[in-house]
Amino acid sequence: MDFNLEKVDIDYDCRGCGKHVKYLVMWPKSMERPTLELCDDCAKLNAERQNREEEIAILRMRIADADVPESFRTWKKELGNQKLVKQVLDAAGQNFYLCGKFGVGKTSCCCFALKRELAKLENLTAKFIFWPEFAEAVRGGTDTKRELMQLQRTISAADIVMIDDIGAGGGISVAVGTELIKIINDVYNSNRRRRIWLTSNLPLNLLMEKFEDTDTAERIIGRFRRMKADKFLTELTA
Repeated sequence: MDFNLEKVDIDYDCRGCGKHVKYLVMWPKSMERPTLELCDDCAKLNAERQNREEEIAILRMRIADADVPESFRTWKKELGNQKLVKQVLDAAGQNFYLCGKFGVGKTSCCCFALKRELAKLENLTAKFIFWPEFAEAVRGGTDTKRELMQLQRTISAADIVMIDDIGAGGGISVAVGTELIKIINDVYNSNRRRRIWLTSNLPLNLLMEKFEDTDTAERIIGRFRRMKADKFLTELTA
């Protein structure tokens, strides 16, 4: 490289703030002279903005990869239940069962908390499950066995499993209940590394009535009781 230098006047008006910038630099004669448009302060702000935009884009991709429905990927504060949001955010570091009437904002609040958790840790993974679709997949109504196995692998790999609207869509068969027990036990045995968030229109005692098999219901309620006793599960009411 040619290091034969010459004095070059840098003289321009910043296109960001309009500040006039003028200084002298030593520049290699063989290189094209620099063309600058931003002052140092505006250049720093611009770089920070670009970094934020990249982080937001990556977060959006991670939310999409978690299968969060598009309508719940953007938080609308004016439509939110502020008291419920605080409850969910406070409980986001652990497992919880959120019960409340239809339309109070359970799903939107949980998806907002999920987005916040993903933003905190770049390696955190999550999986959103809409219960009626999950139950249908287990019953084999729409998915092949291979697709169900892929779904099971995705769930088992997720750090946060969010099951939305559990209990909706009719009775819970033995096969579906067994899959739920597997998910709950995997989370319970993860040494608090993984989390499960559940939302429902039903309190736990009424949810148990949805199970077609009493033994399955008792196993699940027993696990929930143990998790609550171990301070590993919190019940929230919307």
